[in-house]
Amino acid sequence: MNFARRLTSKVNWFDRISLRFPCSGNAQLKIFYPYHAKCHSTETRRRGPPMVTDEVPVDTTKYSDVLIKLNGYDPAVLTSFYHYVDQAARSMKFDVTKKFNLATEAFSVTLANPPHFFREKNMQYNFKNHGRMIQIESIPSEMADIFLQCVQKNIPPGVSVQFELKKWQDFVSPPSQRSGEAVY
Repeated sequence: MNFARRLTSKVNWFDRISLRFPCSGNAQLKIFYPYHAKCHSTETRRRGPPMVTDEVPVDTTKYSDVLIKLNGYDPAVLTSFYHYVDQAARSMKFDVTKKFNLATEAFSVTLANPPHFFREKNMQYNFKNHGRMIQIESIPSEMADIFLQCVQKNIPPGVSVQFELKKWQDFVSPPSQRSGEAVY
C-alpha cells in the first residue's frame, strides 16, 4: 500500500469518527493528532453567571498572646520538644517573643511494701519535674488550629503541654502582686 492510499484511508477513517463524535477542525490535523484540542479540552466550560458572586469573608481575628507551657521528667526529651515547638512556630512565621526555663520541682513518691513482705523498708523514688515556657504573639485564627494540631500530634511520651491565652508576666507573677497595676 503506497503512502497516498494510506493517507486517504486515514482521512476517511477520521471522517467517519468525526460523524460519530462531531468536532470542528481540519481532517489533516486529526491525522497527526487524533484527540482534537477543541473536543478534548481540559479547561472547564462556563455557562451562565458564576454560582457564587460574593467573596467569602476572611476571618482576620488574631490571638494576641498564646502561652505554651511544657512539663516533663526527662530534661533531654523536654528540651528537644521545646526546640521543635519553637522551630514550628518560626516556620509558620509567628512572632516568638519570650522563651525561658521554669523552676525545677523535686518531689518524691513512697511505695509501701505489701503486708506479707518481711522487709520493713519502704521504696522511695525521687523525681524532678522540669518546665519550659514559650510565648507567641499575634497568631491568626485560621493558622492557630493547624499549629495546635502540629504540636499535639508530635508530643513525646512523658511531656505534657498546656496552652493558655495570657502573657508570661501573668504566669510568673499574677497582676494583683505586681506593683502599680490595676486588677480587672
